[in-house]
Amino acid sequence: MLADALTSILAIAALKLGMLWGWSFLDPVMGIVGALLICHWAVGLMREFGSVLLDRSGNKNLVRKIEETINDVNGVRIIDFHLWRLGLGHYSAIISLESSNGLNPDYFKKRMRHIRGLSHLTIEVNADSALCAEKK
Repeated sequence: MLADALTSILAIAALKLGMLWGWSFLDPVMGIVGALLICHWAVGLMREFGSVLLDRSGNKNLVRKIEETINDVNGVRIIDFHLWRLGLGHYSAIISLESSNGLNPDYFKKRMRHIRGLSHLTIEVNADSALCAEKK
């Protein structure tokens, strides 16, 4: 809305100056300036929301906290990790883990309760493939 308002103000200013001083070239010039203003706004909008649509997390501190919390547990490694923004200050994560100590998803959810901003968490725990090979 702000970009539209600014382009309207530019158009009105161009018309007024054109009427007062006969500067007929101002109308197309202001049209070009308005188009550049809207393009600049559109590029910023695409950058901001494109990362959300592509499931980029954008919150490196939250990723680091989650990884540190999981890596503090012996015999566990992250297989797959996706974090995305749900809304302002709210993130969701899906984490797939490999564990050699038989821990369940609830254990990891309890460990991550303290992490601020993590609103929805899905965890999958798989048995360690090396441990499964030893049992056969």
